[in-house]
Amino acid sequence: MQLHRAGQHPRDLHGDVWCAGERLRPGLGKSLWELYKWRRRADYATGPITLGQARALIGQYTTLCASIGVHPEE
Repeated sequence: MQLHRAGQHPRDLHGDVWCAGERLRPGLGKSLWELYKWRRRADYATGPITLGQARALIGQYTTLCASIGVHPEE
C-alpha cells in the first residue's frame, strides 16, 4: 500500500511496518505503535479504556490514516 509506493517493503511483522513507517516519516512508526498498544489493551482487556479515550483514539487513527492517504472506510 502506501509504504510500498514510498519504496518501503516491510515483511508481515508489525515491527517491520513500524520501522518502515518511521523511515517514511519520522514519528509515524511511533504513532502506529501507540495505536497498536491501545488496540491490544482493548482487545485483550489488559487494562481499562474509557469511552472518552476510545473516541480520542479513533480520532487519532482517522487523522493518521488521512495524513498518509489511507481511507479505512474503503
